Amino acid sequence: DAAICTTFTLDRETTDYIVVPFDYWNYRRNVTCDPNLANCEIYCTGYWACRYNVIQCPSQANSYCKVYAGERAAANSEFDVGDIDLFELFGASSYAFYQSQFNIDAQSFVADGASYFLSSANIQITSASVQLDCQYNYACSSMLVNLKRNATNSSFVDIACG
Repeated sequence: DAAICTTFTLDRETTDYIVVPFDYWNYRRNVTCDPNLANCEIYCTGYWACRYNVIQCPSQANSYCKVYAGERAAANSEFDVGDIDLFELFGASSYAFYQSQFNIDAQSFVADGASYFLSSANIQITSASVQLDCQYNYACSSMLVNLKRNATNSSFVDIACG
């Protein structure tokens, strides 16, 4: 049988790709997207890889920032996201963004993850669209969301609970 291959095309001209490896002990660092690139994708690949980090996304129009995190990978982190189109979180396993602080100014905020992935998170957001998938066990328990509306924004909030 012919081998099945996957080809990845990385657009380095517009997108910064940051892969933070497994690092159990040296987990206090800053993860900063390249401010000269519009988009950023951050992969916290291992246990505690991004924990206690300050994670900064670029502040540019027509841009996005996506954060993928495994178990506890980005827990207790602070996210500074300013003036972008889309901010997306994917918590690949439990406690990914547990007790994290989010300061978000994005047109759309989308989050999806496993159990406890946003538990006890504090989310301060200015957004026109918020979609949180909290259908897993305790996914968003004790989460605080403060949605600050601009006069020009028509807000849409969709929180799926299970």
